[in-house]
Amino acid sequence: MYYLAFVKNSHKPTTPNFDAIDPRHCINAKFRKLHRLAEQAYQQEIGHFDMKGSMPSILFVVGKRPEISQRELADVLIIDTSTVSRDIKRLSRRGLIRFINCDDRRQKALMLTAEGYRFVEKLAPAWAKAQNRMLALIGELNSKRLSIMLDDLQSSDV
Repeated sequence: MYYLAFVKNSHKPTTPNFDAIDPRHCINAKFRKLHRLAEQAYQQEIGHFDMKGSMPSILFVVGKRPEISQRELADVLIIDTSTVSRDIKRLSRRGLIRFINCDDRRQKALMLTAEGYRFVEKLAPAWAKAQNRMLALIGELNSKRLSIMLDDLQSSDV
């Protein structure tokens, strides 16, 4: 837990709205810190694969759902399309993902290449180790709570 010292500031104007805020209770900051801690744990296990951010998740989803569109992939992973596009380009340059034509000629679908499947086969045990490590840290109950929170937030108008 971090400590935030509050000091009197005689030069500060009267700011009752600002004074009512305690940054230690910021939910956004807590989510960001949780993300950083989880990312560190995963990177310790999968960092040597040169996979950053959403790249492993993209590979896993594309491998499980061949011919998924970029838009569907973004929706499944709950990430913005620009991030998906950037990471797909990187994965494509590495020969792990390829584009295929869809029924809708305006879109391209995604598939893992043979090299992509070989890569995820090597990546999966390291990812599972990171997953198990995080599960040991937060516990099964908190993992379920996270899933419930995500479901609730996704179904709301946030």
